[in-house]
Amino acid sequence: MSRHIVGQPLSIGKPTPNNAVYILSTDDDLTRVPVGAPGCMWAGGHGVSRGYVGLEGRTREAYVPDELAGDGSSMYKTGDLGSW
Repeated sequence: MSRHIVGQPLSIGKPTPNNAVYILSTDDDLTRVPVGAPGCMWAGGHGVSRGYVGLEGRTREAYVPDELAGDGSSMYKTGDLGSW
């Protein structure tokens, strides 16, 4: 079991194969933020689900085409704040 010390950076690890993690601006323009700057965490790639079952409105809010990958995959807004 690992322990996190309050005030120290916390790592969640690395993306799984065929997936990507992006730290993007918190506004709607979805631009990458500079290293060290906080932003919204997005999960992208072909391993991302297609959306929420029976919740079309929530799916539209959280899922968008992954324009950064440009390969037809989607990305999901996790709602978490993070930085590189």
